[in-house]
Amino acid sequence: MAKVKQFQKVLDILKDASPNAVTKEELAEKLGTDVAMYRISTYIWEVKNKACVPVETVKDGRTVVAFKIAAPVAVPVTDAVSDTEVEVAEAATA
Repeated sequence: MAKVKQFQKVLDILKDASPNAVTKEELAEKLGTDVAMYRISTYIWEVKNKACVPVETVKDGRTVVAFKIAAPVAVPVTDAVSDTEVEVAEAATA
């Protein structure tokens, strides 16, 4: 059985609470002794970079009080093929 990475446990909690924020205290309560809370900033960094999930911090002044998954940015998807793509494909096959 594959070992579950620590940041995946944090990600699961953030996904369950989405779109609401999860406070540090709630994270500590839900994770129990599975995760060392002094490393929470590292786990959030891993969620952002390894899982490619945008996470926002909720601050009170300079102190981070909660985390939440940011709203995804909609990127328009087009099926149209540009003229340059057609030219490159034709040149490659010729």
